[in-house]
Amino acid sequence: MQQAVEVLELGRKQIPGSLNLLLPLGNNLIWSEQYEAGIGILKELVEKARNTPEAYLRLAEAYRNKGRPELETQTLQKLASVKPDYPMIGVLTARAMLTQDPVDYPAVLRVLAQAERSSPGDADIFYLRGKAYAAMGRNQEAIAELRRAIELRPMDPAPYYQLGIAYRKAGQPELSRQVLNRMEHLKQTAK
Repeated sequence: MQQAVEVLELGRKQIPGSLNLLLPLGNNLIWSEQYEAGIGILKELVEKARNTPEAYLRLAEAYRNKGRPELETQTLQKLASVKPDYPMIGVLTARAMLTQDPVDYPAVLRVLAQAERSSPGDADIFYLRGKAYAAMGRNQEAIAELRRAIELRPMDPAPYYQLGIAYRKAGQPELSRQVLNRMEHLKQTAK
């Protein structure tokens, strides 16, 4: 990685106005965990070439790795404003929003509702909505959403765990046990 960074920085010095080197340089800086330098390069790129989705995604990743979920969310929201049809942008944004403290659950639900309009069969939408409802104490709604996520992606153990917890909170320990056993079975099968 470091060699790639050095070559790209040298190229940037030789061709100072070239935007073509900024994305690979920013990527390599992030991959080599030189987050601040990578953030600076990627911010420059999104300011100069707004229609570069990969730069927003890598910048959001850098903010996530630096423990800055609010900046990750803002970066993904900017990408959504530039390219509203970008695949999975609603899911990525909602996932980032759920890591903020405090979480604005109504805003998360709005983002997921919008994402569902463009991708009604995306299991991640229902999984994240279920997590949001569970965190809000709306267990029956969480259960419905998590069951839908499982219908769409039955081999993914993550919604089973959340569903098991939601059943427990809803006072249904037997269903909780069954779902958590299913999750363990799926984990064992995946090994």
